[in-house]
Amino acid sequence: MSLTPTKCTGCGSVLEVNSNLGTAFCTNCHMAFVVEKDEQTISTLDIQAGSALDLHSESDELDAMDKIVHFALEEAMKKLEQNGEVVPFTVVLHGDNLQIMNHPGEDAVECFNAATTAVRHMAHVMDAYVFAYEGYVNTDSGTRDALIAERGRPDSETAEAFAILYTLDEEGDGLLTFEEGLFDIGSASSLLHGARVTSDDLDEL
Repeated sequence: MSLTPTKCTGCGSVLEVNSNLGTAFCTNCHMAFVVEKDEQTISTLDIQAGSALDLHSESDELDAMDKIVHFALEEAMKKLEQNGEVVPFTVVLHGDNLQIMNHPGEDAVECFNAATTAVRHMAHVMDAYVFAYEGYVNTDSGTRDALIAERGRPDSETAEAFAILYTLDEEGDGLLTFEEGLFDIGSASSLLHGARVTSDDLDEL
């Protein structure tokens, strides 16, 4: 079922609708919306500025936990395409609402720890979070650039990690190519329950 783009309730701009995920986004005021497919209506979300899942699946069976991973990685892909980099960010799910928080820092340690502080501050109201950032994945063909999304829940000591591999032609025309498929890359330390990150921790990754 195709969804007709609707204007943002905040600024009146036309929304970018992702019919696969059932979400819509205003690029002007950075508000996000969830689209009810059965009624084709849009309700506001509270927004501030091996293969496991199919990122481009058209199935209506995706649950909320899968959708936030998809949403976060779609946003990360857009940021990388538009800005050439991804400032680490979290997407927090609480009830029917999402909240996006950016975590800039002087280095990776500051970004990780800023995300940890923000997520723990919301632990009492969240159902889950996704922490998205640029990283690397070791494959049979060597180390690859990747967009990584870690999904954690308050009732789990570890987070589930997923990755999209990409290639950037730095010597040619700078073409950015994302590979098909979203890969399950195992578990990660939960921002809710794990220790804060130090530079020594990152050196070991």
